[in-house]
Amino acid sequence: MYTESSGVIPYETGIYDNNIVVSIGDVTVGYNYSLSTPFVNDRVYAIASTVREGDTPDFTNLPASIDVYDDTPIGMTLYTVSFTDANIEDIPTLSVTVYSVNPSRPNVAFDTATGELTTTGLLSYGTFTIRLRVNDRCNNNNRRELILNVLNYPPVIGNLPASCDLSEVVTLETFLYEVTVSDASGDQVTCALNNTSPAGAPFLLKYVSGTSSYGIYSQSSPNLDFATVPLYTLTIFCTDGITTDVETFTVHVTKNSPAIFSNLPANVSVPLTTPLGTVVYTVRATDPEGSSVSYSMITCRSCWFSIASSGEVIVATSLLTKTSTTYNIDIRVYDGSTHSLSYTLTFIFTGINTQPVLDNLPRTLNIPESLAIGAEVFTLVMIDPDVTDTHSYVFSYSPASAATAFTFDTTTRRLTVATTLNYESGVTQYTISFTVDDGHLSDGPQDLIINILDVNDAPVFQKSIYSVTDLERNTNHVLPDPGFVVTDEDPGDTVSYTITSGNSLGRFKMDPLTGILTFTVNYDVDDSNMPQFVDLIVTATDSGDMTATVLLQVTLVDNNDNSPVWEQDSYETIIAADMTIGSSILQVRATDIDVEYNNNNIFYTIYSGSTEYFGIKDNGEIYLLKSVSIYGNYTELYVDIRATSTNRHVYVTLKVIVNPATSDDFFDDTGNVAWFSVCIVVGVVAVIVFSVMLYRYFRYGYVFANKTETSVEHLNLENTDSRNDVLSQGDNNTTTEDPVRGISPSNTPNRPPTTLRDGTPSTEPPRYNSPVMLQDVTSATEKNIP
Repeated sequence: MYTESSGVIPYETGIYDNNIVVSIGDVTVGYNYSLSTPFVNDRVYAIASTVREGDTPDFTNLPASIDVYDDTPIGMTLYTVSFTDANIEDIPTLSVTVYSVNPSRPNVAFDTATGELTTTGLLSYGTFTIRLRVNDRCNNNNRRELILNVLNYPPVIGNLPASCDLSEVVTLETFLYEVTVSDASGDQVTCALNNTSPAGAPFLLKYVSGTSSYGIYSQSSPNLDFATVPLYTLTIFCTDGITTDVETFTVHVTKNSPAIFSNLPANVSVPLTTPLGTVVYTVRATDPEGSSVSYSMITCRSCWFSIASSGEVIVATSLLTKTSTTYNIDIRVYDGSTHSLSYTLTFIFTGINTQPVLDNLPRTLNIPESLAIGAEVFTLVMIDPDVTDTHSYVFSYSPASAATAFTFDTTTRRLTVATTLNYESGVTQYTISFTVDDGHLSDGPQDLIINILDVNDAPVFQKSIYSVTDLERNTNHVLPDPGFVVTDEDPGDTVSYTITSGNSLGRFKMDPLTGILTFTVNYDVDDSNMPQFVDLIVTATDSGDMTATVLLQVTLVDNNDNSPVWEQDSYETIIAADMTIGSSILQVRATDIDVEYNNNNIFYTIYSGSTEYFGIKDNGEIYLLKSVSIYGNYTELYVDIRATSTNRHVYVTLKVIVNPATSDDFFDDTGNVAWFSVCIVVGVVAVIVFSVMLYRYFRYGYVFANKTETSVEHLNLENTDSRNDVLSQGDNNTTTEDPVRGISPSNTPNRPPTTLRDGTPSTEPPRYNSPVMLQDVTSATEKNIP
């Protein structure tokens, strides 16, 4: 037996041959060795064993580093450690222990039996160093590290980068975009608007109301300006406290577009009886950015109408006193940032009341002081075409005593003397101001000035004022007898009449015996040539050279002896095919020098021609009534315009050349393409038909199949009873029958003669009767037609 450090049988080496030395290398447990020696008797053998130091065990997969995420489930095997020992017999006895973990508490456990590293709880984000040791039975050991990297899923902004458009006119806090953020680790994520470009942009990031999602908003009153900053870049920062995600959001500032009217320009009919406060029209407009709009009127003072910000147009003043047939207001719309262009709303009034006119005022009268009480001084001429109107009068007097000196009868409109007039009293002039009102319109005040004249005693006119009324006439025309009645207390005296005042230009001469006036000139009151009202002082001289004077009021009435005259012989203008309906084209004008309103008031009408496209206002303004967009290839449209004053008409021609619309091309118009295509088809059909006709003519000698021609023996011109009368008028009224037009222009009535400004006679365009109708042809003869 052998024990370490002690020889049981001394073993010597030397010269003795009977020693046997056997060397055996490393052996394993259970190794058997057979000794081969001749010395098997009387021998004692000793075994000497040299034991060297054993091998150190080690890990086969350490050191190592593993990555796991912090959402790894509990009980999950993260890693299995393996180890070995060169001394195979030691392998079953190897043991593994964890001798340190840094930092501590990673919520993992190591199974020393299996070498498995498993989770025991939720993993914490970070890097953990786990140090392991393996030991054999001889206490040989080795140490290795396992690095555990616990990773965290970062938050992810799923819908950025993105962008949006935002109008520069926005004023309220406005939601722009919802940010979608996710975190696979389930961590709480917070987001913020980290920075903006340019800095200080008027935007914010906050939770969308009622949700856990973030939204991007514009701030209230952001004061955006497309011209200054057209683009903003927002940087969005989201973090779960561990990792972050950063993305951008772009805001494009859009330039504001003005609101657009949907129902202007427009015309609206309004009765003059419409009450105050009535809504007569509602203006509508839309804003491309969806902003709310408001409306206002421009360039309007003391307007007849007002407009609410919501677009209702309201009657603002009584219309009963208005005499205009039309009234315009210009309206614009505001979208909170930009005013639109203004457009016109035209009111066309119906039921217009005509203003009453004090036709013979103002006027100055000279009356003698001897005029008797009750004597007629003046008869007021008041004209109102509205015969059903009731009139009232208002007077003012200067001096106040005029109110008692004279009396006015509102029924007869006569002013008479109410008290004895006395020239020597010192009051030699009275002024009475008249105002007439028909309940809607009024005229006045207009003044009547009455001068009191001092008169002699004899002879005496029976009346103090006489009057003569006649039309304006030519030289030597005799006016009506004024009916002078003169009394003279001197029996046998004869009286002669002379004009002693008021005839300085010698336009009148008076018969000394009768007092009848005669024109010495061609008396013409038109164009302010001569006065309509002439006060003549007539003196009656008796045989004793005693005189009496009387006022002879001569009224010369306009004879309506002038026709209107156009300022031009013709008119011509150019418009674009896309001109807006209601736009003014040009203004025409005619004048009539007749002095009275009823004779010189001119009415304009579109008489003939392309009347559907043009309208005319009371002032002669021509405007576009209907779109001319179907024209445009320099088409010439003609209309005849008639000017009328009291049954006197003159005509003038307006030529309107329609130019193509701006950047217009013939084939840009679908209408042109349509009719051009139709013309091509018709042309092709016409060529085919003509070719067939030629073929039949040269092949068969005729074009159409033989037919029976019915000859019409007579035509009925308007009606059968009047036929013979029409045909028998002979030289007095030559009639030429035309199967297309009917009666020829030679049978049309002549238009009333009119005169242009240069004196050239003018008549209206020829007018034709309706086409004639074919009479019964049952008795007509028949003949073959090849």
